[in-house]
Amino acid sequence: MTGYGQAVPGHGGEDTSGQDFWIAAPAEIGKLSSAWSTLRKGQTGRLQNSSLPYILLGVGSVLLSALLALAGAPWLGIAFFFLGSFSSLYMSSLFLRGHEVSYVGAAGCARYVHAAFSRSVTSTVLPFLSAKTLYIARASYYINGSRSSCSVEYRWVDSSGKPLLAFVAFEQTLTRKPSDNGLFNFGAAAERVWIDFTYPRYERSLVEKGEAVFPLRNGSLSIFPDRLLLRQSKRETAYAASDLAGFSLESGFLKLMLRTGKPVLILTSEIGDQAILLHFLHTALGLARQDV
Repeated sequence: MTGYGQAVPGHGGEDTSGQDFWIAAPAEIGKLSSAWSTLRKGQTGRLQNSSLPYILLGVGSVLLSALLALAGAPWLGIAFFFLGSFSSLYMSSLFLRGHEVSYVGAAGCARYVHAAFSRSVTSTVLPFLSAKTLYIARASYYINGSRSSCSVEYRWVDSSGKPLLAFVAFEQTLTRKPSDNGLFNFGAAAERVWIDFTYPRYERSLVEKGEAVFPLRNGSLSIFPDRLLLRQSKRETAYAASDLAGFSLESGFLKLMLRTGKPVLILTSEIGDQAILLHFLHTALGLARQDV
């Protein structure tokens, strides 16, 4: 599998001219906007070979060193042990890394993961028309008070709640190597296109039905032109737009700031299409974001 060159940038805007796109982008995701491959041109053999022979080489070197030790040549056995083990670990590491290709198009995204040990390819193609909602959960990690990395869980589901594409991506904020953030950039790029693709659906619903419904994992959050309605655990709580002072995001919570009383807290990881919801809170209800 070689040579499906793509004249598109990487998911983070990187140059992809040196990458080998060993599997073509699926037509159902539409015109490509970005792509990424962990395989460099000239490395295609790593997709076609198994690391098993090099693992067997390591096992053989251990057995041979043991036989030499029993035969009265312990130093020669030790030399064979270290030489064989090092060669085995180095060669097998080239293949155990695996490789992947990902694409983001105007109507969907796709990810292909090649497992070098079994030489199998796991493919996930997501046409956005088949998805209902995107759930996102974010977490940051700190070293000595400075953020060292962050993780984002992406989970696209259909109308029944069945996951269509789900993965956790990490961003290494202390590295300058784009390859370290390939999956993270893929998720961010797919999210941006998903927002552009899905936003008109919510907008039409608000105009035509007077309500835009954002799903929660245990209910829903509806925006009307003059109020917000929270449905959770068979309970409904309405908040008039005039009673809301604004909203904020803090420590994984969406806070609805009330003019009187305590703020309403909602876990952001429970809200479907939260980025679109935040935009609607501002545009439809006229609320100001109050993050600090």
